[in-house]
Amino acid sequence: KFDFLLACCGTAVGLGNVWRFPYLCYKNGGGAFLLPYMLVVIVSGVPIFFLEVAIGQFTKLGAIKSWTSLCPLISASAVIVFYTLCYYAVILAWALFYLFQSFRAELPWANCNNWNNPATCQDNLTYVRSLGLTEEEVREKFTFPVEEYWRYVLQITDGIDDLGGLRWELAGVLLLAWVICYLTVFQGTKSTGKAMYFTATFPYVMLLILLVRGVTLPGAWKGIKYYITPNITKLGEPEVWIDAGTQVFFSYSLCIGVLVSLGSFNAYNNNCLSGTSILAGFAIFAALGFMATEQGVSMEDVAAKGPGLAFIAYPKEVLLLPVSQLWSCLFFVMIFLLGISTLGGMYILQLFDFYGASGFTLLWTASWQCVAIGWFYGDQKFYDVIEDMIGYRPGPYFRICWKYLAPILNTAIIIFNIIKYDPLTYNKTYNYPAWGHAIGWGLALSSIIMI
Repeated sequence: KFDFLLACCGTAVGLGNVWRFPYLCYKNGGGAFLLPYMLVVIVSGVPIFFLEVAIGQFTKLGAIKSWTSLCPLISASAVIVFYTLCYYAVILAWALFYLFQSFRAELPWANCNNWNNPATCQDNLTYVRSLGLTEEEVREKFTFPVEEYWRYVLQITDGIDDLGGLRWELAGVLLLAWVICYLTVFQGTKSTGKAMYFTATFPYVMLLILLVRGVTLPGAWKGIKYYITPNITKLGEPEVWIDAGTQVFFSYSLCIGVLVSLGSFNAYNNNCLSGTSILAGFAIFAALGFMATEQGVSMEDVAAKGPGLAFIAYPKEVLLLPVSQLWSCLFFVMIFLLGISTLGGMYILQLFDFYGASGFTLLWTASWQCVAIGWFYGDQKFYDVIEDMIGYRPGPYFRICWKYLAPILNTAIIIFNIIKYDPLTYNKTYNYPAWGHAIGWGLALSSIIMI
């Protein structure tokens, strides 16, 4: 039972919590983002979490066969799982790349002494602040080593139509990431159960350490204030709601088969009815507030750089020099536990993220999962199953959410997003060609049409 509990915690401690949630809070109105997020948690997140675990525990089958035995309609959701695994493996590869770089005597993103740094690179932040320049002038005149190193890692081309050559270093760590994933799961619970004692607890320890250290740095409260200050006007934008729905599903690992598989290993009579993102937000925005203060720029300028900063690691002051190499290693071990090798692969990766395993495809799948149990299999019939397993009948909350509230809320968010659809861009500077969007919609429809 304890292995199962840790495994469920492990699925909730992912990159979606450690970086994606704080970044979405910044992008979608700070504290105001918590309102749609908590609504989706209450109406969809918790009920569907319980639904998937219960299905696995009842059928004793894997993610696909379990649905096939109850309602074959939903077994097509495996398409989303495939897309998610494809691009998440790339994120794990980045973490491994940075982990290996952390073993160097001097961290390559710590200064401007690397061959790839241009003349505009500046690592003396005291000097930058002494110039008394405005934020715009700082951005025009200087670049910083952490940003430069991320650009070096990606070596991104001018567009999706120019894939460039292979990034052999990234291709190698991508292969290693897949090998490690295989070695972790090939013996089922024998190779994963006890590993959870480390993989599910180590990220929490690291987050607490980073939080305690982060809040003691100059400017930390500037970042935390930015993180929790609500911008209510953002609630009228569809992207806020689709991001909230997507984040809940990523945080809870819903609709990708993990919870069904974990539940299938439970004893039949196990009682399966039994705040990582917000914690991570404080830790990360404390560090961002410090970085904004050090660079003499606004929180908007630092936070807008988004998820890519997760792989630049915290600045050396946050990582407690003189042991920054050690802390860098631990940081990227944490990222790997949480979580396209061509020069133009970043564009392809974003298509997978935005379309193939996006919010509206996950919400679509979740809606049909609820409909499948609530209407086709029968909500009262499934309550009979739950009562037989755990010994008592839950209240009407789950049944009402499965049958009515979750499908209605999820569908409303999907429709709102389609009506207000804004074409995908990369870093707000690169507009995808029409055929790029066509590929993206093909990825999305390949799972939607299946169901």
